[in-house]
Amino acid sequence: MGSSAEGASGRRDGNWPAVAAACHALADTLNRGLQAISANLRGPALRQAEELLRGVADTPLAATLVGCVEDARSDARAQGAEAAAQAALRALAACVYCPSTSSTASAVANHFPLAAALAASNRMMGGGPAGGGGDRGVDTDGSLPYAVRRAVGEALGSSPGAVAAVLEWAQQPPMGGVAGAAGTAPNKVDLYALQLLLHCGRTCPGLCQAAVLAGAPEALLALGLRDSGSGGGGSNGALALLALTAVLEGLHSRRGAAAGGAGSAAAAQNALTPGAATDDALRRLAGLLTLSSGDHLALGYVAAGTAAAYLRFYAQPAGPGPAAAAAAMAAGAPASARPLPPPPELLSPGRLAGLVRLLRYVPATSGPPALEALEGAPGRTGLFDGVVALAALLLGYGASSDAGSAALGAGLGGAVIALMAAGGRGSGPGGGGGAPGGLMELSPRGLSALLDAAGFTAAPDADTPQVLCSPQVLSFLTLLLGERHQGALAAWPASAGGGRVGMLTATLQAVELMGRPLTPLPGGEGVEPSAYQDMLAADNVMLHLVRCMDSLEGEELLLPVNLASRLVLSNTAFAQQFIAAGGLAPSTMSRCLADVPAGAANSAAMAPPAGAAPAAAGGGGAAPPSAVLVDVLLIVSQLARLHKDSFNTYEPLAKANIYANVRRLLSHPDAAVRSRCCNLVGNMCRHSAYFYGALERHSLLPPLIDRCADPDKTTRKFACFAIGNAGFHNAALYGALEPAISPLVALLRDEEDKTRANAAGALGNLVRNSSALCGELIRAGALRALLDTALQPERPPAPAGPGGRGGGGADAGGSPVKIALFSLGNMCAHRECRESLLALGVQDVIRRLSSSPDPTQQKYLQRIQQKLQAGSGAGAPPASAPGGPR
Repeated sequence: MGSSAEGASGRRDGNWPAVAAACHALADTLNRGLQAISANLRGPALRQAEELLRGVADTPLAATLVGCVEDARSDARAQGAEAAAQAALRALAACVYCPSTSSTASAVANHFPLAAALAASNRMMGGGPAGGGGDRGVDTDGSLPYAVRRAVGEALGSSPGAVAAVLEWAQQPPMGGVAGAAGTAPNKVDLYALQLLLHCGRTCPGLCQAAVLAGAPEALLALGLRDSGSGGGGSNGALALLALTAVLEGLHSRRGAAAGGAGSAAAAQNALTPGAATDDALRRLAGLLTLSSGDHLALGYVAAGTAAAYLRFYAQPAGPGPAAAAAAMAAGAPASARPLPPPPELLSPGRLAGLVRLLRYVPATSGPPALEALEGAPGRTGLFDGVVALAALLLGYGASSDAGSAALGAGLGGAVIALMAAGGRGSGPGGGGGAPGGLMELSPRGLSALLDAAGFTAAPDADTPQVLCSPQVLSFLTLLLGERHQGALAAWPASAGGGRVGMLTATLQAVELMGRPLTPLPGGEGVEPSAYQDMLAADNVMLHLVRCMDSLEGEELLLPVNLASRLVLSNTAFAQQFIAAGGLAPSTMSRCLADVPAGAANSAAMAPPAGAAPAAAGGGGAAPPSAVLVDVLLIVSQLARLHKDSFNTYEPLAKANIYANVRRLLSHPDAAVRSRCCNLVGNMCRHSAYFYGALERHSLLPPLIDRCADPDKTTRKFACFAIGNAGFHNAALYGALEPAISPLVALLRDEEDKTRANAAGALGNLVRNSSALCGELIRAGALRALLDTALQPERPPAPAGPGGRGGGGADAGGSPVKIALFSLGNMCAHRECRESLLALGVQDVIRRLSSSPDPTQQKYLQRIQQKLQAGSGAGAPPASAPGGPR
């Protein structure tokens, strides 16, 4: 490449024929390099090709070629100057554009990540193996071609003269041959110019800004309309619209950043501010939103993508992303930042019906991707990308808007859901869904738009979440979480919507849609949750949620962990699936219950020896937010609660080794986390003494006892519950629980009835199995406090809430009076306590309560009398007691 570059750099000498020859030689070399990469060659050829591209990205070559264009155009009267300018254009295009040939072409059946997943699942028509070129078209170094395109785009965007020349060349009539076909003829300036705008516009917003200032939107739109007529196969119309889409999207990506800007940035943004010009552009594009055949099949789909790019300036005037949308909807947001309705022409029944037909069309699943011949290899745009993007924007206005209502009424939402269902289990002939042809033509970005559109369709005020409840739709969403799709997304370049960001986007969108039907609508309308839960269990969604817990971190875990928590709490089948999927694996629990700040504080003490591998769990990643910690603790607590002989959860819980995490989280700054930790410890002690030894070995009891004085009332309630269960089954922990006596006594005066009841029950359990703590209970005033509690007036139960549970009044399990009486009965079994109670006037308390009409109180009073009369108090208390595990 060196001699070719040197020849191009000598442009100011005026030897334009030599410059042209050097540029053509450079273009030929670059073309061979891109062909080698796109064809997935291996060995020396691939290494040489990658070195060639790195040379373009890391040297001023692109700026040199742009300079050739500028100088040759300014020296237009010189012999060979225009030919040299066009040769430089060809060399620039060769840096970014690889014509699709038989050696680079890939099969649409497994080109895009979604298509690869569908093929692997044998859901395509005819079944068949999914092998054969599944990774074709995936760059060996995924970021390298995009670095080159960015370098070329920056060089081009910094030269207004070169941008103007490129636009002029783009508008020349096709010079023979099919647009996008292979070939090196230097007179295909229209093709080269459009390819430069397309590929560099996708990676360089600065070029998009320069192109808009040079009049690209009107020029490219006119070209698209001019060449979209009944002309032959040499039309550049669809390619021009693809380039225009790239320019518009690149400019819109800067919209938030350019707000309040000045100069060229503001001028470019103002050029696309919704008004008469953009209304007219959308009106003209609307006429192309029809389903054509033959060579013009792609035109309607590409035009839909261009219309979507224009419509973003209406629907998202503040810029892309949730943050910009939230700012636009804020009370103090300027009117210019709020969504504007689309032009009426786009909402006419005929135009919307055309969109529906485009969505419902089933393209062929053989041959290369439909747009690869236009944009070159490897193709990064799916045929259906534009139409689903336009559908998502229209539906995103909401059912209460004119635009959203018209889109839903025309069946746009139904077509979106039908497209998703076509990729589900049982689709195809006889399965209740269509062939997945349209899905095969969705890139990762197109898939994201499809899921957005489905979310808007399933809004409560639209078609409701019930539209997501078919087995086909659910199995399609499950497919997106599968290893095949996730792996293909990871291999897809991040700059084209893949990589880790692409994986995360698809994962969170799919999980969010899966959870929609579980949220009851106002008034309880909709599908029965149990029926939908059966489908979730049949598709083993929990397996994929656990995989999410293994691979995501920090706030990324919010949606998957919340859905897993809701499912585990709703049905034992999901609890079983959670354990079977490895949800309690130590590595999973450690990352999901990590407390990074606390861990960092102890990093020096816990650092591995020199040369040892660092611990994988919980290290280096973002700390899970409190909501994630709460949901994980809810899952684990529910598993402990569900333990029984036929479903042993204690053993896998013990192997999860969460003790250190729980110990730290008992002191977490968020009260919700602390309370759930206390509840978890209580449920670990609910059924047996299985965890007693581990609680003491891992020093969980001291921080648990500290929670009795927690400022949060819920945390205090669950701390009492946990301490009571830790003393229920045997006396093994009595010594470690002795410091809890005084805090429990203090909590007998707590504002919450349930907390006072739990404290009374815990004190009774501390004498249930042994008299070892009687002396300390007497010294701490526990007996006097229990007698006082028994004499307090009983509150009636609070009305049941929406979930049917009472609010913590004097029901069977929440009455401090009843629990205090039962605990006093436990204490009467021990001589030391019995004598102290008699001295404190227990008989007077019995007399004062003897007139109570409550049968439970009377039963417990009789129990106290019997133990007092028995003297020795021989015999253990009943195995089941109000102060026991709850």
